[in-house]
Amino acid sequence: MRRPDLDAWMERFTSPGRPGAAVGVRQGGAVIHEAGYGLANLEWDIPIGTDTVFRLGSITKQFTAAAVVKLAEAGKLGLGDPLERWLADCPAPWRGVTVRQLLDHSAGIANYTDDDRFMTEEVRRDHSLAQLIEQFRDLPPDFAPGERYQYSNSGYVLLGAVIEAASGQDYETCLRTQLFEPLGLARTAYLYDEPIVPRRASGYVGYRAPQNAPMISMYNPHAAGALGSTVGDLLRWEAALRGGEVVSAAGYRDMTTPGRFNDGAPMFYGLGLVRIAVRGETVIGHGGGINGFVTYLAHWPDHDLTVVVLANSGAFPVQQACFGLARRVLGQPDAAYEPVVLPDAALAARAGTYRFPTTEVLELQVKDGALAADFHHPGGVYRPFGDDRFFLADDPEITLVFEGDRVTLTDYRQPMVGERH
Repeated sequence: MRRPDLDAWMERFTSPGRPGAAVGVRQGGAVIHEAGYGLANLEWDIPIGTDTVFRLGSITKQFTAAAVVKLAEAGKLGLGDPLERWLADCPAPWRGVTVRQLLDHSAGIANYTDDDRFMTEEVRRDHSLAQLIEQFRDLPPDFAPGERYQYSNSGYVLLGAVIEAASGQDYETCLRTQLFEPLGLARTAYLYDEPIVPRRASGYVGYRAPQNAPMISMYNPHAAGALGSTVGDLLRWEAALRGGEVVSAAGYRDMTTPGRFNDGAPMFYGLGLVRIAVRGETVIGHGGGINGFVTYLAHWPDHDLTVVVLANSGAFPVQQACFGLARRVLGQPDAAYEPVVLPDAALAARAGTYRFPTTEVLELQVKDGALAADFHHPGGVYRPFGDDRFFLADDPEITLVFEGDRVTLTDYRQPMVGERH
């Protein structure tokens, strides 16, 4: 099943001889669009199909979170358990961190993929789970547990260790026997490099001049990002998770309900899933990125609409593609703004470095009557449509609104406020 309007939207992001994406769209329980665009392997000129296997990156986290919640519902662990109950030789700074805080990224444990030493010296080497934890166990915490949010792949690697200790199985076996096989997810697996995987996509970096993605040992992402799958399996997974085949209805509500910090302030992250409001409508989903691949899986509960986009180029605008597909299914127009001309002095007053609570940094410079930044993607251009309002030229759904030394970023997440530094 294919819809011409959805084909037309996706074709703006792909061109002959380049990487691309596989797409699946389901509404009301029926798949209304499933297609592949671009090449799964440039060297052999092999096209992407609907059965092409992609690395998922952080979409893995909802599988990990579901496994933890499933174990909790079986009485094998508690979401309030301290990490030291499950981790041998737990470092003192990690004691008191709960399983739930690992799940919702409020644990404060430093993110090993932000460690330059690891990413330059260790990322290509195979590490056992214990050896991987050793890579970041001595890094100082970023904050006290529950104090704030900071995305941490380290937390999900530790959840992999919790799963192994509580289940008595290694992470791969636990997910295969408890999730993949019972649900019939035949194309979903821990995607090691060594096994022969039919229809596996190659990953690329760059778009105009693509190159093979840098090597990463797939032992290293572990429970934070090591799974691979297809669009069909992910559509099946999302329906099963939401429909009570994996965890209870209460467990799914827990996974999709943002937590709260120590002071009671709300988060936007649940347990391996994010609940956001886009154009006033609830969207539940998660994205992923790993060398040569970007991915997104999202569900619109008010419309029983699910969209998955799996791309084999790190430069692919996966969120723009995903949400654009949803707008076409829902009959919503794309955002459009009329640019205005601002003097360079006004642009210079908005330029500078802004830091967000997520630790992302927006560095804006004046260029050709606009503000330029390598933000959201390299070479991003933000054009003014008012004195203090700017839109991303190639994706007007993304806007910046300035007020004094603050900027509000609206994209495919909750609006975030950045402070000038």
